[in-house]
This record gives sequence, structure tokens and C-alpha cells, in this order.
Amino acid sequence: MQGVRSEKGAYYKSFGNPVLKCFLGALFTYQLAYYAWYKLETIEEQHDKNTEIKDLQQELRDAVLQQTQNAQDKVSQAVDAMGEAKDRIVEGVKDGADEAARATGAVGRVAKGGWWPW
Repeated sequence: MQGVRSEKGAYYKSFGNPVLKCFLGALFTYQLAYYAWYKLETIEEQHDKNTEIKDLQQELRDAVLQQTQNAQDKVSQAVDAMGEAKDRIVEGVKDGADEAARATGAVGRVAKGGWWPW
């Protein structure tokens, strides 16, 4: 039995260090690859977020521009409506002034007796 242990001991004594070095090298390589993969994934996520933010900012700019255009259209419609209302009012005042002048002329004729047959 003593000889069997010595054979195992001799085996591990001669191949223990290389197996340990191979295991530690594999562990180091795995950790390095994991870190690199994690770093690349982080960079990709950051790029995706930045792209999404730029897209949302552009969408916001477009929406604000559309709202501004709608507001300008409504203001121009209101200005046009006010202009039409002003024209109607001015025309009504002119018609009223003409009617008042005609009425004044009629009153003058009546006062002079122009309309009365007697």
C-alpha cells in the first residue's frame, strides 16, 4: 500500500504544478474574456440609449415645430377673421352714415314742406 501512495504522490508531485497553472490560466482567461464582454455590452447599451435619446429629441423637435405651425395657422386665421369683421363693421358704419344722411335729407325736405302736398 505504501507503494501505491508513493506512485500517486509522485504523479501529483510531478504534474500538480502544471495542472494548477493550467487551471489558473484558464480562470484568468475566462475572467478577462468576461470583463471584455461585459465592457462591450456596456458600451453597446450606452450607444443604444444615446441613439434612443437622439431619436426622442428629434421627435420632440418635430412635435414642437408642428405645434408652432398649428398655432401660427390659428393666429393667421384669427387675424383674417378680425380683418373680415373690421371690414363688415366699417361697411355697416358707412351704411349707417349714408342712411343717417338720407334721413337727415328727408327731415330737411319735410321741414321745408317738400313732401307735403298741401
